[in-house]
Formats: sequence, C-alpha cells, structure tokens
Amino acid sequence: MNENLLKNLASDLKPFKSVERLSPFLMKRLIPVFSLFVALSFFMASKNSVLSMRWSDSLFFLENTIWVFVTFGSFAAFYFSAFPQAQLKMADRLIFSGIVGLFLLQVTQVNYSQIYQEFILELNPLRGGCGLVISAMAIGYWWALQKWASKAAPRSPKMTGLWASLSASSAGCLLMQAVCFHEGSLHLMMWHFLPLALSCYFGPLAAKKFLRW
Repeated sequence: MNENLLKNLASDLKPFKSVERLSPFLMKRLIPVFSLFVALSFFMASKNSVLSMRWSDSLFFLENTIWVFVTFGSFAAFYFSAFPQAQLKMADRLIFSGIVGLFLLQVTQVNYSQIYQEFILELNPLRGGCGLVISAMAIGYWWALQKWASKAAPRSPKMTGLWASLSASSAGCLLMQAVCFHEGSLHLMMWHFLPLALSCYFGPLAAKKFLRW
C-alpha cells in the first residue's frame, strides 16, 4: 500500500527524471567497460594460446554472452530502481536466472575426482588475482553508483544497493572473462563467483546506511 502511494505521488511530481536518462547513463558507466572487454578479448586471444582456443569453444562463447546479458541487465535494473515511478517487471528473475545458469554450468564441469588437489592449488595467492580485481571493481563501482542513486529516489535502498553490487561485480567478472586464462571451474567458482556473491551480500547492507533520500 505504501509503495503504491509512493508511486502515485511520484507519477504526479516526477522530480527526478532529469537526473539522467538510461542511454547516457549506460554510455558513461557501462559502455567503456564493455568496450574494454571487447578490446582485451581480441588482444589477449592474439597473445595467449589458451584464451585463443577458449574463444573457439561454443560453451565459452555462451558463458560470455550470458555475462554480457547479466551485466547490461543489472545496470538497467539498477537505473530503474533509483526512480519510484519506474520499474522493470521480471528483470530480477531473468538476471538472477542468468547467474544461476552460469554457476550451474561451472558445477557440471568440476572434476570431482581431483577436486581436493584443485582446491589446494586455488589457495595459492597468485591464483586469486581475479578475485582481487573483481572485489576492487565491486567496491569502487558500487560507491560511484550509490552516489549517483543518492541524487534520485530509490523505492528500496536495499534493492538499489543489491543492483549496484551486482552491476559492479558482474562488470568485473565480465572483464576477467577476457584476461583470465585459468580454465578450471573451481577457480571460477572461488575467484569469480565468490567475490560476486559477497558483494551482493554486503552491498544492500551498506546501502541501508549510505543510500537515503
């Protein structure tokens, strides 16, 4: 009831639409990252034989397509969550279905007969560089996005914080797809998906404190 009342008031006043439209929002905050992903993909594939072979794999191409969808969808969902009168119906289900699908693809490819040995190998700090990059992007990007959202009027700071976290961390994961040459599914689950999951847990908690209007 309160949410409906808020929507009705917002539809009459509409004071926040002038913050920024979706197209320039994406052009400023996502397209540069996506362009870097494309450029790095071509560059690294030409320099690294492992990455070159992976791009010829249809499953790897599918994974990257889903990552692009999740990243763009998360940024769009974040944008619309910042306005009380705007809403993307079914967006959350589609985006989270994409993430679950990506995770399940890795689960089905784990070499369970060697999982202990692979786990010990992944504990090497040198293998965790992907996680550091994704975490750094998640924190920095999240802060920039919540500063932008604070100029609008989020219906739910918690949900806006979640979308900011997912946008930031999925952008980091997308970049790592272009440069990470570790093929193991356990590596991806530990150093790609885990930072994303932690970001999505802490982002909404932080948003309740920092994202108010």
